[in-house]
Amino acid sequence: MAIETMASHVIIAKQFKNDLPNLWYAFGRTSPWDSEENPPSEDMYTTNIEEIVGYKHFEKAALVVPTNQLAKDAITDNILTYKGQEWQVASDDEALKYGARYVYLETTVEPDDLPYAVYRQVGVYQGLVPTDAAKNKSALIPTEVQAAGTLLGYDNRLFQRYAENVKLKEKFVLKF
Repeated sequence: MAIETMASHVIIAKQFKNDLPNLWYAFGRTSPWDSEENPPSEDMYTTNIEEIVGYKHFEKAALVVPTNQLAKDAITDNILTYKGQEWQVASDDEALKYGARYVYLETTVEPDDLPYAVYRQVGVYQGLVPTDAAKNKSALIPTEVQAAGTLLGYDNRLFQRYAENVKLKEKFVLKF
Protein backbone atom coordinates (compact mmCIF):
# COMPACT_ATOMS: atom_id res chain seq x y z
CA MET A 1 0.00 0.00 0.00
CA ALA A 2 1.31 3.45 -0.87
CA ILE A 3 2.01 5.96 1.88
CA GLU A 4 -0.06 9.14 1.99
CA THR A 5 1.96 12.30 1.52
CA MET A 6 1.57 15.41 3.63
CA ALA A 7 0.41 17.16 0.46
CA SER A 8 -2.53 14.75 0.21
CA HIS A 9 -3.56 15.50 3.80
CA VAL A 10 -3.28 19.25 3.24
CA ILE A 11 -5.28 19.14 -0.02
CA ILE A 12 -8.09 17.20 1.68
CA ALA A 13 -8.06 19.63 4.63
CA LYS A 14 -8.28 22.60 2.23
CA GLN A 15 -11.20 21.05 0.35
CA PHE A 16 -12.99 20.39 3.63
CA LYS A 17 -12.36 23.92 4.95
CA ASN A 18 -13.64 25.42 1.71
CA ASP A 19 -16.88 23.41 2.05
CA LEU A 20 -18.01 25.61 4.98
CA PRO A 21 -21.59 26.05 3.60
CA ASN A 22 -22.09 22.28 4.01
CA LEU A 23 -20.69 21.95 7.54
CA TRP A 24 -23.04 21.75 10.51
CA TYR A 25 -22.64 21.55 14.28
CA ALA A 26 -25.07 19.24 16.10
CA PHE A 27 -25.75 18.64 19.76
CA GLY A 28 -27.76 15.94 21.46
CA ARG A 29 -27.82 12.92 23.75
CA THR A 30 -30.33 14.18 26.31
CA SER A 31 -30.40 10.85 28.17
CA PRO A 32 -27.89 10.37 30.99
CA TRP A 33 -24.76 8.29 30.58
CA ASP A 34 -24.52 5.07 32.61
CA SER A 35 -21.96 6.99 34.68
CA GLU A 36 -22.62 10.73 34.42
CA GLU A 37 -19.15 11.49 35.81
CA ASN A 38 -17.46 9.35 33.11
CA PRO A 39 -18.84 9.74 29.59
CA PRO A 40 -17.98 6.77 27.38
CA SER A 41 -15.04 6.99 24.99
CA GLU A 42 -15.86 7.98 21.45
CA ASP A 43 -16.08 5.21 18.86
CA MET A 44 -14.77 5.95 15.36
CA TYR A 45 -17.56 3.81 13.87
CA THR A 46 -20.34 6.00 15.31
CA THR A 47 -22.54 7.35 12.54
CA ASN A 48 -24.89 9.74 14.38
CA ILE A 49 -25.25 11.89 17.45
CA GLU A 50 -27.97 10.40 19.65
CA GLU A 51 -31.23 12.27 20.39
CA ILE A 52 -30.29 15.37 18.39
CA VAL A 53 -31.63 18.62 19.81
CA GLY A 54 -30.54 20.80 16.91
CA TYR A 55 -28.08 21.74 14.19
CA LYS A 56 -26.28 25.03 13.58
CA HIS A 57 -24.24 26.10 10.55
CA PHE A 58 -20.56 26.53 11.28
CA GLU A 59 -19.63 30.18 10.89
CA LYS A 60 -15.85 29.91 10.65
CA ALA A 61 -13.38 27.41 9.19
CA ALA A 62 -9.61 27.79 9.06
CA LEU A 63 -6.59 25.68 8.24
CA VAL A 64 -4.45 25.43 11.36
CA VAL A 65 -1.14 24.00 12.55
CA PRO A 66 -0.15 23.27 16.16
CA THR A 67 2.24 26.07 17.16
CA ASN A 68 4.59 23.52 18.73
CA GLN A 69 5.24 22.17 15.20
CA LEU A 70 6.38 25.53 13.85
CA ALA A 71 9.63 27.45 14.00
CA LYS A 72 9.37 30.50 16.28
CA ASP A 73 9.70 32.90 13.33
CA ALA A 74 6.71 31.26 11.58
CA ILE A 75 4.32 32.03 14.44
CA THR A 76 2.23 35.16 13.96
CA ASP A 77 -0.45 36.78 16.10
CA ASN A 78 -3.18 34.84 14.24
CA ILE A 79 -3.49 32.16 16.94
CA LEU A 80 -6.56 30.16 17.97
CA THR A 81 -6.90 28.04 21.10
CA TYR A 82 -8.69 24.69 21.25
CA LYS A 83 -8.65 22.42 24.31
CA GLY A 84 -5.61 24.20 25.74
CA GLN A 85 -3.58 23.88 22.53
CA GLU A 86 -2.51 26.92 20.49
CA TRP A 87 -3.03 26.70 16.73
CA GLN A 88 -1.52 28.95 14.07
CA VAL A 89 -3.95 29.87 11.29
CA ALA A 90 -2.51 29.19 7.82
CA SER A 91 -3.78 30.61 4.55
CA ASP A 92 -4.55 28.29 1.63
CA ASP A 93 -1.30 29.51 0.05
CA GLU A 94 0.75 28.68 3.17
CA ALA A 95 -0.98 25.38 3.91
CA LEU A 96 1.47 23.05 2.20
CA LYS A 97 4.51 24.95 3.47
CA TYR A 98 3.39 24.50 7.08
CA GLY A 99 1.70 21.11 6.76
CA ALA A 100 -1.72 22.51 7.68
CA ARG A 101 -3.65 19.24 7.77
CA TYR A 102 -5.98 20.38 10.55
CA VAL A 103 -9.23 22.34 10.20
CA TYR A 104 -10.59 24.56 12.97
CA LEU A 105 -14.38 25.03 13.02
CA GLU A 106 -16.40 27.48 15.11
CA THR A 107 -20.04 28.42 15.58
CA THR A 108 -22.17 30.25 18.13
CA VAL A 109 -25.61 29.08 19.19
CA GLU A 110 -27.45 32.14 20.47
CA PRO A 111 -30.23 32.00 23.06
CA ASP A 112 -33.49 31.10 21.27
CA ASP A 113 -31.71 29.62 18.20
CA LEU A 114 -32.74 26.07 19.16
CA PRO A 115 -34.79 24.25 21.82
CA TYR A 116 -33.36 24.41 25.31
CA ALA A 117 -32.00 21.12 26.62
CA VAL A 118 -29.36 19.29 28.57
CA TYR A 119 -26.95 17.57 26.16
CA ARG A 120 -23.93 15.28 26.24
CA GLN A 121 -22.76 14.90 22.64
CA VAL A 122 -21.59 17.41 20.05
CA GLY A 123 -20.49 16.72 16.52
CA VAL A 124 -19.64 17.86 13.01
CA TYR A 125 -21.83 16.87 10.05
CA GLN A 126 -21.13 17.41 6.36
CA GLY A 127 -23.78 17.30 3.65
CA LEU A 128 -26.88 17.96 5.75
CA VAL A 129 -30.00 18.50 3.61
CA PRO A 130 -32.63 20.78 5.16
CA THR A 131 -36.28 20.56 4.23
CA ASP A 132 -37.45 22.98 1.55
CA ALA A 133 -39.17 25.13 4.17
CA ALA A 134 -35.94 25.43 6.20
CA LYS A 135 -33.32 25.69 3.43
CA ASN A 136 -32.40 29.31 4.28
CA LYS A 137 -32.13 28.82 8.04
CA SER A 138 -28.81 28.57 9.89
CA ALA A 139 -30.26 26.74 12.91
CA LEU A 140 -32.42 23.66 12.46
CA ILE A 141 -34.39 21.24 14.60
CA PRO A 142 -34.49 17.59 13.51
CA THR A 143 -37.92 17.91 11.82
CA GLU A 144 -36.39 20.54 9.51
CA VAL A 145 -33.76 18.08 8.24
CA GLN A 146 -34.36 15.69 5.31
CA ALA A 147 -30.97 14.00 5.71
CA ALA A 148 -28.35 14.66 8.38
CA GLY A 149 -25.40 13.95 6.09
CA THR A 150 -22.25 12.31 7.43
CA LEU A 151 -20.98 12.58 10.99
CA LEU A 152 -17.27 13.39 10.66
CA GLY A 153 -16.29 13.84 14.28
CA TYR A 154 -17.86 14.10 17.72
CA ASP A 155 -17.21 14.42 21.44
CA ASN A 156 -18.93 12.71 24.36
CA ARG A 157 -19.07 15.15 27.28
CA LEU A 158 -20.27 15.64 30.79
CA PHE A 159 -23.79 17.02 30.63
CA GLN A 160 -24.12 20.66 29.62
CA ARG A 161 -27.15 22.91 29.66
CA TYR A 162 -28.36 25.10 26.81
CA ALA A 163 -30.90 27.50 28.32
CA GLU A 164 -32.48 30.90 27.71
CA ASN A 165 -29.50 32.72 29.25
CA VAL A 166 -26.80 30.61 27.56
CA LYS A 167 -24.79 31.36 24.42
CA LEU A 168 -22.85 28.33 23.18
CA LYS A 169 -19.57 28.95 21.41
CA GLU A 170 -18.48 25.63 19.99
CA LYS A 171 -15.07 24.85 18.52
CA PHE A 172 -13.60 21.76 16.90
CA VAL A 173 -10.30 20.80 15.31
CA LEU A 174 -10.37 17.90 12.85
CA LYS A 175 -7.23 16.19 11.53
CA PHE A 176 -6.95 15.08 7.89
